[in-house]
Amino acid sequence: GVERLRRVGVFFGRLAFFDEQMEASLLARVRGAMTGLRPPTAHEAVGNDECSYSFDSPWSEGGLYVNLRSFCGFGRQWVLKDAAATGNVLYAHHKWRRVPKKVDASSSQQAATTLGVGVEGGFATEDDEYDKVEERSLGVVVEDEVTLVPLTNVLPEFVTVVVKAVLDHRGGSLPSSSLEAWAVDDGPPPVSKYAAELYQVPDPPKISADPSTWRCALSGDTENLWVNLSDGYVGGGRDQSAWGGPKGSNGALEHFKATGYPLVVKLGTISATGAEVYSYATDEDGKVEDPKLAEHLAHFGIEIMKMSKTEKTTAELEVDANAKFEWSAIAEAGATLEPLSGPRLSGLVNLGNSCYVNSVIQLLLAVPDVEQRYHEPSLTSSKPSKDALVQLAKVGQALSSGDYAKPDAILDLEKQ
Repeated sequence: GVERLRRVGVFFGRLAFFDEQMEASLLARVRGAMTGLRPPTAHEAVGNDECSYSFDSPWSEGGLYVNLRSFCGFGRQWVLKDAAATGNVLYAHHKWRRVPKKVDASSSQQAATTLGVGVEGGFATEDDEYDKVEERSLGVVVEDEVTLVPLTNVLPEFVTVVVKAVLDHRGGSLPSSSLEAWAVDDGPPPVSKYAAELYQVPDPPKISADPSTWRCALSGDTENLWVNLSDGYVGGGRDQSAWGGPKGSNGALEHFKATGYPLVVKLGTISATGAEVYSYATDEDGKVEDPKLAEHLAHFGIEIMKMSKTEKTTAELEVDANAKFEWSAIAEAGATLEPLSGPRLSGLVNLGNSCYVNSVIQLLLAVPDVEQRYHEPSLTSSKPSKDALVQLAKVGQALSSGDYAKPDAILDLEKQ
């Protein structure tokens, strides 16, 4: 039955021309099944972005079907199973395809300013090169087939309204299943508990506003320098050269360990708009805000309103490092690799921070007993997208089946 699933535009008989000569029996089946249909409410989950039991989506060859009663999404291999299990007849269907964008020769790609993917200011993705074209229809189950009917005025108007409402709904049943956007967003740093009553030594050293005079007291380094807001000690930051960041002597951290003075500020980031402040205190140990920063800096002769930013913050350096990172350093640089495709040769997309958990999941599901237990999701769950066992089996089936491995034809093209 699944093999005979009909595609958009391959309707039987006169329906192939999308005219008003829809077969009376098919229209009668639609009318008989529409009783009780309703659009989803704003707070309901609608699986219009990904199948509940597989990773099929509107981008897949067969598109995506959404049950007009349960609002669960189904790929081509699962829609008839759902129809048999629930008795449902009507499904909203949409299929997306990519069309290359027209590129303006005079335009240039902007450099990333945010550590993120697919977000404003973040790194570009392959999807940014394409426009999306959407095809919509009503799927009608007739025995062991699904016929796709275009949304024309031949259909009952209310059915068309429900289909559009289901496909337009933005309350997806899966959390960000499109994986199109990811960004580091820690929000604004918290106010340090030590800022309000910060101890500052009497008769402190005065720090010049000239960056060329700044030196790490431990190593003599001239970059990545942090001044302690309690005694004016200037020390190097942590060494970040391993991932492409600046070198550091750890002088500022070692001074905290010796004195217990927690708050430091990165010298090159000081300007009228603020600066990057860090707390070494064990109960904070991170970026913080100092509401009295101007007052604390003035203690050492630094007038914040007269300072200009000369160095990048840690977050800005992370963006640069990701943009310039030489992946060949951790890959098989120079090796001749043979592309492979098939069962157990699929991986998981890295969201930007999920590489380790991806590896753990793939190793876990490669254990024979685990693979056998979770090789295919069960249709018994009433809320499959929220059922942890169903979703684990969904991942297991996708990794072992080869359904999402690149076809050999595409691999052959990539070799060329």
